[in-house]
Amino acid sequence: MIDRDSILLVLGVCAVKKHNPTNMDRLLKIMLSEKEVAQKLNVSQSTVKRLCKKFGFPTPVWVGSQKRWLEEMVDQWIAKQAALQNRKLGA
Repeated sequence: MIDRDSILLVLGVCAVKKHNPTNMDRLLKIMLSEKEVAQKLNVSQSTVKRLCKKFGFPTPVWVGSQKRWLEEMVDQWIAKQAALQNRKLGA
């Protein structure tokens, strides 16, 4: 499981090695843009923002001027929401 501190550590390492674009490229491949998150959840981008503010959705990190989410954290949130829904339905 990757947590927010781990992401920030990786981002810090990438920032130190900013002259090596392949590090940033690798990082961006495992991270999702706001548009990609919205598509994955089948919601609008404004709903993604609302989920972050009110429903415990992982907060994004900034990679340069871009907001990004680690795909693994998004998947974990989805799984947690599915488990909560199953408990409510008694499954």
